Amino acid sequence: MKKVIESWRIELTLLARNYWFWVVLVAIGAYISFGFPGFLLVYDPGRAFMGSSYLVVGGILVSLLYGWNLTKEEVTNHMEEIVLCLSKGYSSKVIGKVLVLLTVVLFFLAFSISILYTRLYQANVPDIFFIKGIYYIVLYWGMPFFVMGILGMVVGSLNQSKKAYFIILGTWVLFSPLLSEISETFIAYIKDEYVSWLSVLQIFNLGESSMATPYDPVYGLPMEIHRWMKVFFWLLTGLFFLSIRSLQISLQEVVPKHVWKVGSVYIIVIVSLVYYWNQPDQPRLEEGMSVNSYESDYYEKNIQNKSEKSASFDVQTYNLDVTSFRDLSVVVDMKIRLKEKSNQLTFTLYHGLKVKKVVSRNKKLPFRQMGDHLKVSLTDSRLDNKIRIEYEGVSSPDYPANEQGVLLPSYFPWYPIPGYKKVYSDQGTYYPLQPEQRAHFELRYSGPEKLYTNLSHKGGREWQGEATNGITIVAGMMKEKKIDDTTIIYPVSTPYMLKSVNQFIAQAKPMQHRLEKDLKIDGRPIAQKVFFVTDRLNELPMWNFEDHTLIGIDQLSNSISALADKSSIFDRIFSSLHQEKNYANQSDDIKGWYEAVVRYIYGQKYKQQGFASEAEESLSRSYEVYFDPEEEATQQEKKDAQYAKKLLNYFKRHRNNTDDIEGIAVKWREKLLQPKPMKWEDLESIILKRKH
Repeated sequence: MKKVIESWRIELTLLARNYWFWVVLVAIGAYISFGFPGFLLVYDPGRAFMGSSYLVVGGILVSLLYGWNLTKEEVTNHMEEIVLCLSKGYSSKVIGKVLVLLTVVLFFLAFSISILYTRLYQANVPDIFFIKGIYYIVLYWGMPFFVMGILGMVVGSLNQSKKAYFIILGTWVLFSPLLSEISETFIAYIKDEYVSWLSVLQIFNLGESSMATPYDPVYGLPMEIHRWMKVFFWLLTGLFFLSIRSLQISLQEVVPKHVWKVGSVYIIVIVSLVYYWNQPDQPRLEEGMSVNSYESDYYEKNIQNKSEKSASFDVQTYNLDVTSFRDLSVVVDMKIRLKEKSNQLTFTLYHGLKVKKVVSRNKKLPFRQMGDHLKVSLTDSRLDNKIRIEYEGVSSPDYPANEQGVLLPSYFPWYPIPGYKKVYSDQGTYYPLQPEQRAHFELRYSGPEKLYTNLSHKGGREWQGEATNGITIVAGMMKEKKIDDTTIIYPVSTPYMLKSVNQFIAQAKPMQHRLEKDLKIDGRPIAQKVFFVTDRLNELPMWNFEDHTLIGIDQLSNSISALADKSSIFDRIFSSLHQEKNYANQSDDIKGWYEAVVRYIYGQKYKQQGFASEAEESLSRSYEVYFDPEEEATQQEKKDAQYAKKLLNYFKRHRNNTDDIEGIAVKWREKLLQPKPMKWEDLESIILKRKH
C-alpha cells in the first residue's frame, strides 16, 4: 500500500510541474466562463448543459493522451527495468497511476462545478438544475474522462510508438459524440442496410447521442439508466484489459497464471451488467435520421394500421395500474357494455406496447395484436362485462414514459381505446385521437414524481374521476401553480413564460369566441386546468378538452413575450379548432391557404395589425414555393398551379370584401372536414357558387 501511495504522490508532483496541465486547466476555466452564453443560462439552462458536448469531445481526447502518457514515463526515462525488478513494483505503479487519473478527474469536476455553478447562481437558474446538474456532469464529463484515461493507459501499455497516435485518434472518434456527427453527416449517402450499423456503434459513444438535440423541458436532462450502464461497462472493460496487461508485463508471461481469476470476476460482473443494460428502454426523440425515422419507417412497413373499424361496445370504467420505469407497464381492468352482439372486441393501442395476456372471468382470452390494433376473441357468449389487459413496452419517442419522465396525452393511445383507429398519418404526424365516450377512471401510478393528471388526487399514488376525452398523465421536470381560477402545470425551466400566462388566457378567450362565431364552429373553451408540455403534433398546438387543456411549447417559449404574441395565439386557437381526423388528412397546401385566408379575415374584421399582410405574404410565398414554374412538374401539378394562381388573384381582388371571403372560408372548412381529399377545383367551385 505504501508503494501505491508513494507512486500516487510522485505522479501528482510530476503533474503539477507540467506546464501543459496548467494550460489545459486555464483553457477549461475560460471555456466554462465564456463558452456558456449568459442568455442561454437564463432562458435555456438545460441546453447550456447539453451544449457542453464540445467540451466532452475535447476532454475525451485529452484524457486519452494523458492516460497514454502516464504509461510512457518509465519507458521515456529508461526506468521500466528497475520498476519490474521491485517486488510488486509494476502493479503498485499502475494502481498509483489509476489513482492519479481519478484524482485529476475529481479535481477537474470540482474546478468546473465551482465556476459553472457560480454562473448558474448569478443567472437565477431554478434550484432543480443544481441537483440534476451534478448527476449530468458526473455522467457526461467525469466518468467518460476517467474511462478514456484508462483506455489511454491500455493503449500505452501495448504500443509506445507513433502508431499509437492513430489508435488514439480512432478511439477518440469512436467513443466521443463525434461519432454521432459523422453518422448523421454520411447517413444520407449510404445504403439502408448499413444504417442500423451506425446505430449499433452508439454503444461506444460516451457523450450525448446527438450534439444538436435541443433540451426537452418536460423530459429534462437525458440521464437514462442505459447510459449509466454503458459507461460502467466500458469502465470495467478498460480496467479488465489494464489488469491483464499489467499481469503480462509484471510476470513476463503471455498468459499470466492469475488471468482466470481476473477473467472470472470480470465475466460474472459484466454479464449481469449487460443483462441489465439490455432491458427494453424508451427511445428518446433526438436529432438524426436514425431516431427521427423511428415511426415513419414502422408505418411504411405495416400497412394494416391504415384500416378502421368502429367498436361494438363502450368502456364504462378504466382501472389502470401504471408503472413507468425504463419502459411502460400497465394492467388495466375495464368494465364493458356491449352495444350489439359480437364475438370479438377491438381496441387501438400503440404498437410499441406489447400485450402479454387478456383475462375475463379468470380465463385467458385469445387475442391478436396487429400493429396499433388489438383484437380479443370472445370464446364464451356469457362474457363477463369485466376484462383485464396486461401490456408492457416502449412508447413513442414523442410521448415517452420511463424512469426519467412521462408525457402521455389523452389523444395518444397509450391505453386501450375502443375500435380500430388510425394512429399515424401519411404526412408523418399522429392523428388526433380524441375519445368522446364518458368513462370513470381510477389510476394507480408508480414512476417519476410528481405526477400531474386531469383526474382528482385521492392521496398517495391514487387518482380517480370522470372524463369524456380520456386522461393525460405528465411527470418529470414539472411544477404546478394556481393563477386566478386556472391551475397551470408547466416545466420548471420556463419561469419567464409563466409571467405571460394571464395575458395569454385573456387574449385567447375572445379570439376563440370570434373565430368560432365567424367559422360557425362549436368549440370548447380553455379549461381550468392547463398543461404546458412539449408536443410535436403541430407547430403551435393547443387542445381543449372537457376538463383540461394541453398547450404545446418548447424551451424557446421561456420568455415574457412568447405566449403574449397575438400571431402565435391565433395559431394555437386555430389549431385547437381544427383537430378533426379528416382535416389532418387533407393536403398541406390547401390547409395552408385556408389558414392564411382565415388569418386575413380575422385581421381585417377585427383590426389586428399585421394579420392581413402576413396572410397575403403567406399566400404569395406558398404559391412560389409549391408551384415554381421552373421546377419539373406533372400535368396534375401544372393544373393545380393554374388553379392556385387564379385563386390567389381572386383573393387579392376581393381583399376588402371580408364578408364574401368569410362565406368562402366557412364552405371551405366544411369541404376540408369531408373524408374525400379536397382539390383546387373544389375551391374554385365554392367561389363560383358564391359569386352566383
